[in-house]
Amino acid sequence: PLLIDAELDELQSTIYRHQTDYDALEIAMQALQEADSQLHARFSPQLGQKAGDYFRQLTAGQFDQVSLDRSLHVTVRQTGSLADRPLALLSQGTKDQLYLALRLSIADLVLPAGAACPFVLDDALLAFDDQRLDLALDLLRELAGEQQLLLFTCQRRVGEALSGLPGVTRMEL
Repeated sequence: PLLIDAELDELQSTIYRHQTDYDALEIAMQALQEADSQLHARFSPQLGQKAGDYFRQLTAGQFDQVSLDRSLHVTVRQTGSLADRPLALLSQGTKDQLYLALRLSIADLVLPAGAACPFVLDDALLAFDDQRLDLALDLLRELAGEQQLLLFTCQRRVGEALSGLPGVTRMEL
C-alpha cells in the first residue's frame, strides 16, 4: 500500500503539472488568436488599399479595387462594376498581376520607410503578355527609384525590354 500511495502521489503531481502546462497553452492560444484577429482587422484594409493602387496601375485602370476579408481571401472589382470577382474568375495573367500587386503592397507595409533592403522578384512576370509586361516594367522602374530592385527572369523579352534604360543594370548568368 505504501508503494501504491507513493506512485499515486507521483501520478497526481504529474497530472497537476500537465494540467498547469495545458492551461498556460490554452491562455497563450487565446491571446494569439485575439492578436491575429486584431492584426487582420488592421492589416487587411491597408493591404487592400495599397494592392488596389498597384493593381490599378498594372491593369491600366481595368480593375480599381482589391478587397481582403479577415481571412485574407482576395476579391477584385472591375472598374465600373458593382460586383466583386473572386480569383477563380480571373485569367492567369490577371492573377499574376494581382499577386505582384499584393507582394509589392506587403513589402510597403512591413518594411520600414526608407529600408535599405533590396526587393527580389523571381520570374514574377512569367505569365504576362506584352502589354502586361510593359505596364509591370513601368511600375517596377518607378519603384526602383526608391529602393533596389532585383528582377530574376528566364525570359529574354524582359531583359530586352530593360536593356539600355538608365538606372538598369542587366546581367546574364
